Amino acid sequence: MPMELPPKEAAWLREQVRQEVEHRIAPLRRELDGIDDWANGVFAALLDLLLPLLKTHPELARTLEALWRRAAEEYAELEQQPDRGGRAELLEARKMLYWVLAQLGQWPPKKRPPRRRPVS
Repeated sequence: MPMELPPKEAAWLREQVRQEVEHRIAPLRRELDGIDDWANGVFAALLDLLLPLLKTHPELARTLEALWRRAAEEYAELEQQPDRGGRAELLEARKMLYWVLAQLGQWPPKKRPPRRRPVS
């Protein structure tokens, strides 16, 4: 039959466990922060490359805009699902690039279909 610890000892034990957990996850947090910084640097470098490239190659801009718009739409759909697996994470970078480049006005204007004249 388990014995209950007095409140003071239970609090001490909880604190010891908390400190041990913090001690063990500290290296993981540092590693995760480093990976996050690296990914942000890659993202920034990609934007540095894409901004001039899209201006000089409008056909590339049209292609990427369509691909990344679809990825952003699919990401938004997956985000609504509680068990979405890893697919959303694979789409997130394209969604972010699509959104940032849209905010910067880097996508070519959409082609509008010709207006039909009314028949009289």
